[in-house]
Amino acid sequence: MAPEKHIVVLGSLNMDLVMETSRMPAPGETMHGKQFRSSPGGKGLNQAVAAARLLQGTDVKVYMVGRVGDDEFSDRLISGLVTEGIDVSQVKQVKGKASGVALIIVCLPPDRIQPPLSRAVDIPNAVGRTTHRTKSHYSLHGRRQ
Repeated sequence: MAPEKHIVVLGSLNMDLVMETSRMPAPGETMHGKQFRSSPGGKGLNQAVAAARLLQGTDVKVYMVGRVGDDEFSDRLISGLVTEGIDVSQVKQVKGKASGVALIIVCLPPDRIQPPLSRAVDIPNAVGRTTHRTKSHYSLHGRRQ
C-alpha cells in the first residue's frame, strides 16, 4: 500500500472586507463606495484552497493549521475550507478573540484604462495565537510529532 500524501498549510485565516471606490479617499474623508463584499481569505487559507483545487481528483490530502476567533466570521472561514475538501481538524477556535480581518479598499478608475489600486490593513487577532510551539508540533506530513 502506498503511503498517504499530505500537504499541510500553517498560516492565517482572515475575513476579507473589500470595498470598491472610484478613487482613494483623502485623509479624514468619508465617501460613498460602489460595492462591498466579504469573503474568506488570508495567506494560509488562500494557499490551502489553491492546493486543494490543483490537487482535486488526486490522492493528496490538504490540511489547514491555524486559528480563528469565536466571532461571526469563524464558522464562515472554517466552512469555506470544508467546502473545498480541506481537513480543518487543526483549525482551532480561540475563545475571547476575534478572527483576523483584512480591510481592503480597491480603487477602480472610471476610465478602466489605468490599473486598479488597492490598499489593505490586516488585523491578525486570533492568528497571533499560532505560535512557534504550534508549528513545531507538526511534521511535514500533517501529524503531531
